[in-house]
Amino acid sequence: MTRNLKLCPAHKRNCVSSLDDESDKHRTESIPAAKSQQHTYRTIISVLEENSECTIETEDEQYIHAVFRTKWLKFKDDVEFLYNDEKKAFDVRSAARVGHYDFEVNRRRLEKLRSRITEKQQGTGDQ
Repeated sequence: MTRNLKLCPAHKRNCVSSLDDESDKHRTESIPAAKSQQHTYRTIISVLEENSECTIETEDEQYIHAVFRTKWLKFKDDVEFLYNDEKKAFDVRSAARVGHYDFEVNRRRLEKLRSRITEKQQGTGDQ
């Protein structure tokens, strides 16, 4: 099965992604596969499982779909990771299901996840 991440809707400010064709206002960095694809995949799963606001909906060797529920209003946001063999990295996308603006919640979430994943890959985070 071939999977693709969608570009963020141009008229909404509640989505970020690392896709090459993404607009600047939605752009974020992908997550490099530091040691190997499998190691990074396992690290991403581990980091997601640490987060009580997260439920992993779908996972296979190439793709992860998780749902985050916001603390206060319980909105659901979709976070996806898809391995990009050309980049040797996981492309990422985080988007709110409702609304047009999210006060940068999805961007901050991906930055925190990327930071934690990097820590664990480098062996500086708790294993």
